[in-house]
Amino acid sequence: MHQLASGNLMAVTSNRRLESALLDGIEHSRAAREFLDSLIEMGKAFAEKIRMEEVTAHAKTPETIVVLEAMKKRFYDDLHRRMETFFGGSSATT
Repeated sequence: MHQLASGNLMAVTSNRRLESALLDGIEHSRAAREFLDSLIEMGKAFAEKIRMEEVTAHAKTPETIVVLEAMKKRFYDDLHRRMETFFGGSSATT
């Protein structure tokens, strides 16, 4: 580990357990990035749809606005739960 901290990559690749841990970390980082990118895109699309509905909702009933607020809360609560599950592993709460 001391060689790893000093920047000696050969020390990592000559130790199969360290190399495996490094590769697992890289793959998890890539998966996390893809997961976050997909959540960001989903969030942007949802926010745009809600924004368009809110613009037209002002001409509608107050109940419509309440429904839209409930939809936003449910969507963002689900987004939060997904992130906790992905990044928290098996110890995440539901």
